[in-house]
Amino acid sequence: MLPLPPITQTCLVAALIGGAAIASHAGAGVTILSQSRTLAVETTFDANLLTATTANGGTFVRALELAGTVPGTVGPTPVLAEGRIDCQLDPNKLRASGFVGGAGGFSVLSMLPEAGIARVDLDVTIRVDAPTPCGLAAAPRPPMGPGDQFKVEIRDVTRNEDVYSLDETQPAQTVNTSHTLQPGDYRVRYKVEMIFAGAGAVRGFGFGLAFPRPAPSDCNANGVDDYLDIVLGTAFDANHNDVIDSCECLGDWSGGGLATQDIFDFVNDWLAGSADFDHSGETTVQDIFEFLNGWLAGC
Repeated sequence: MLPLPPITQTCLVAALIGGAAIASHAGAGVTILSQSRTLAVETTFDANLLTATTANGGTFVRALELAGTVPGTVGPTPVLAEGRIDCQLDPNKLRASGFVGGAGGFSVLSMLPEAGIARVDLDVTIRVDAPTPCGLAAAPRPPMGPGDQFKVEIRDVTRNEDVYSLDETQPAQTVNTSHTLQPGDYRVRYKVEMIFAGAGAVRGFGFGLAFPRPAPSDCNANGVDDYLDIVLGTAFDANHNDVIDSCECLGDWSGGGLATQDIFDFVNDWLAGSADFDHSGETTVQDIFEFLNGWLAGC
């Protein structure tokens, strides 16, 4: 098996817990009309296909893995496809991040190259009631290979025209742009599909559409806008508040410094339904895990 980013208990629990009804707003004057978010993995040697699709507007965190072996020129060859997705639809943004990975090789039985294939799809339709600024950032990480797909699109359905469209296979690109959406309906689409036909590899992805885009900042002083750092995965934002985790004390729930009292205060707020730690738009069990991870990390 490939070395992977850690898949923690938060991922496993969130995959089992149903979300609330579809989010009603993605920002002032923006309404989410429909959405589909999908993670899929398959291999060429056995035609299996595993998919995970959300049917609600809440946080969507899921991991998939499909593995097997084929007789290779130097013995059994692994054929693997896997991925993890973490999607947010909250009052200010649409965001998807995670990784896809796999491995493949040549099968001496079929005399064909075998591959693992992993893909991520985000498809959301929104309605804008007033002119609304937005910031868009997206990328696959690291560079893609031949046959991979990378698609980013904001289409004005009302006027039947593209606000932004990128459909590339090579070379990989990083999207970093801003727009003002006029009143009307828009379809937001994001897709990454990667083919792993050789030695094992793991590649990340990131997508973010914010209403509006957070003001430019560089709290970790690395020369990159914090918004880009977070969306593209070069910095972490566990509580989804657009502040890089290393620039704040995640576990200091009550203020005044990290203390055991923060845990008690957080639990009380969680029981009262007012502890939306990950800014998903609702208070769920996911908030508990995210908060405890932040508290244990210290300040």
